[in-house]
Amino acid sequence: MKFKKFKFKKVRSTNNTAIRIIKKTNCKYGMVISESQTNGKGQYGRKWISYKGNLFVTFFHEVNKIKFQQDTVLVCYTDGLVELENNNGVPFETDNLIEVVENNFNLTMNELDQKIFEKLDDFKGDQKILDDTAVMSCKFYI
Repeated sequence: MKFKKFKFKKVRSTNNTAIRIIKKTNCKYGMVISESQTNGKGQYGRKWISYKGNLFVTFFHEVNKIKFQQDTVLVCYTDGLVELENNNGVPFETDNLIEVVENNFNLTMNELDQKIFEKLDDFKGDQKILDDTAVMSCKFYI
């Protein structure tokens, strides 16, 4: 498996760019990164607001080898999320993240992301966030 990065200064949509790359090349695994996008795509056909300085990325992977069940939820996150410590120096860890996802998988992905950050905020107490804490959730509809 050869993973390839495609970097752009500006695209209309990283998602549409990834689709064009898949159709025009033999690349089956990769990511599209752009410094800006002018017509991003959100969930359920909504427009994605693209603010300067944000990360615009689409990952793609050949999925004929992966079998998803209806409503499978995938949560991608940075290490700063699970390594964030509370006032007692205890890290949030993956088990807490899994608990939040299992208890809220029926929500929209935006609502799920909000729940994750609410739980994280409650957990950390007075501690400052010192590392990146990013999360991206998606649901697969078969």
